[in-house]
Amino acid sequence: MKVIDSLDFPNIPSSYIAIGSFDGIHKGHQYLIEKMINEARAEKHKSVVVTYYPIPRYVIGNSKDNIILTTKEEKIKFISQFNPDYLIIIKFDKDIWHMKAYDFIRKILVEKLNVKKIFIGKNHHFGYNREGNPEFLKSYETSFSYEVETIAPLLCSNTGVVISSSIIRKEIKDGNFDKAVNFLNHPYIISGNVIRGSGIGKKLGFPTANLEIPKGKLIPKKGVYAATAEINSKFYKGIVSIGTAPTIKNEKKLNIELHIFDFNAIIYGYKIDLFLWQFIREEQFFKNKNELIEQIKNDIEKTKDMLKEVTNNGFVKRRQNETN
Repeated sequence: MKVIDSLDFPNIPSSYIAIGSFDGIHKGHQYLIEKMINEARAEKHKSVVVTYYPIPRYVIGNSKDNIILTTKEEKIKFISQFNPDYLIIIKFDKDIWHMKAYDFIRKILVEKLNVKKIFIGKNHHFGYNREGNPEFLKSYETSFSYEVETIAPLLCSNTGVVISSSIIRKEIKDGNFDKAVNFLNHPYIISGNVIRGSGIGKKLGFPTANLEIPKGKLIPKKGVYAATAEINSKFYKGIVSIGTAPTIKNEKKLNIELHIFDFNAIIYGYKIDLFLWQFIREEQFFKNKNELIEQIKNDIEKTKDMLKEVTNNGFVKRRQNETN
C-alpha cells in the first residue's frame, strides 16, 4: 500500500475508489473497503481508499472537542491491513472545506484518480455545504464515465442498531466501551509517545509507561482496561489505567498509564500503539496503598485471563470471524 498525503501526486491510471471519513474503521467501513478492493482486483484496476484528516466535523466544529476515533497514523495502520494499492489522505483544510462538490469530483476523482467506479456510504457527504452525496455522484456518471455503488449502513446483528462513527463515539463517551469495540470489530487503538511520569507505579511494584496523546483523540472513560501494546513492531500484553490516580495523586490531568507484563526495558520517548480490548473496572479510591496494590494484582490476573486468546492487535482475526 502506498500512502499519499498530498494532492500533488502523479495521476493514477484507472482506479476503483472507496471514499469516506472512515473514522474508527468500523464494521461498515471494513465491508465497504473490502468490497472495493475485491472488485478492483477482479477487474484489474487500482484500488484506492480516499479519506480525510482531520475528519471534517472536527474542523467544522472549530476543534473544541476530542472526537477523533482514529488519528492519521492509526488510520494508516488499520487500512494497511486491507492492502489497497493506494491510501490517499486529503488534508481537510479551508480549501477542501470550501471546494464545490463538482470541482472535487472533476479535479480529484476524475482528473487525478481516473476513477472508473466509486464505492460510497449512503450517508457520506462531501463538498461545500455537504452538497455532494451518492445521488450527486450518480448524476455525473455519464458525463465522467464512472459507476457509483452506494453501500447501505451496516446493522448490528444483535440489536439492529446502525453502526456508525457517531454511535461509537457516543458509546465510548457513555462508558459502553465493550459495545463500542463490538461495533468497531477491533480493539480501540490509542497511540502516543512515552513521557516521564511521577514514578509512583514503580514504587508500588507495577512500573508504568505514561502516554502523551495527540490533541483531538477521543479517550474512553476513567477506568482499567485489558490491552496489548505494540512497541517497535513487537507485541506485549498489559493493563492500562485511564484516570487521575485518586488514591495517590488525584490530579486534574487525565493520565494514560500502561503496565506491561514481565517487561523491564526503558522506553521513554518511544511510540506505543495501545489496543484496548476490554473494560475491566471503573477508577476507584482506596483507603490505603495496600488495598490499591491488592486490587492491581487482581486486575492483572483478570487481564491475563482475558488476553489468553488474543494475538497481536487481533484485527484480522476478529474481522474474519464476524458473522454480521
